Amino acid sequence: MQTDSPIVVGVDGSAQSLDAVRWAADAAVHHRVPLLLVSSLLTAPGTFGDAVNLSAGVFSGVEYGGTQRLATAAELARRSVRGNHLTLRTALRHGSAVPALLDAAKSARMLVVGSRGLGEFTGGLVGSVSAAVASHAPCPVALIRGMPETDAPPLDGPVVVGVAVAPADLSDNELPWSAIATAEEAVLSESLAGWKDKYPDVSVRKIVVRDRPVHHLLQQSQGAQLVVTGSRGRGGFTSLLLGSTSRALLHALTCPLLIVRR
Repeated sequence: MQTDSPIVVGVDGSAQSLDAVRWAADAAVHHRVPLLLVSSLLTAPGTFGDAVNLSAGVFSGVEYGGTQRLATAAELARRSVRGNHLTLRTALRHGSAVPALLDAAKSARMLVVGSRGLGEFTGGLVGSVSAAVASHAPCPVALIRGMPETDAPPLDGPVVVGVAVAPADLSDNELPWSAIATAEEAVLSESLAGWKDKYPDVSVRKIVVRDRPVHHLLQQSQGAQLVVTGSRGRGGFTSLLLGSTSRALLHALTCPLLIVRR
């Protein structure tokens, strides 16, 4: 990945995708990278009549709707970063959303999508597009939900990271949990040592839990601005699958989730 690789965000006009645009714009400014807004049309170029003549060219009625959707998202992105410099591009792709976003993700720093559900009975379930790109994208994927209103204060609170540490050398199976937790915390501290030196201003609080990682991460996510987890699956196609923890969090969290691949 090049240093100028963009943050790519999927735009479908829904409120959830516009939340993703706001989050992605802020991330792009923070990381000083371009922002690429991608929208897709389930048509081939020039399929529909009723052409609309714009200064940028001639578009069919459907294409015009797509360009307007991207224009609205671009305006929101610029407004949300409050005058900070933002390099922004838009892309209108033909075909279904998942292939379009996965293609853009090949050269992306991060892919950002909203959490649009499939219907009134889905409860906390994410939409099929969000789940598909989270499972198959080659770059980190941020699933955005729980964003405050446009004019409300930004998300605050800690960043919660789920870490599976290598087991400590505990040959005695009769050790109490307190001894096991102490040993595992030492392993976690060792793995964090280099990063704490690189980012000394970042306050880190370590919590070692026993089993049920999804339950504990959901508890810690209350009031968090972001939850970060890995994507390692346990099947034979681990490059294409989410682990059980990531998949469960994908459907259960009420704050933004970042799924990071190696």
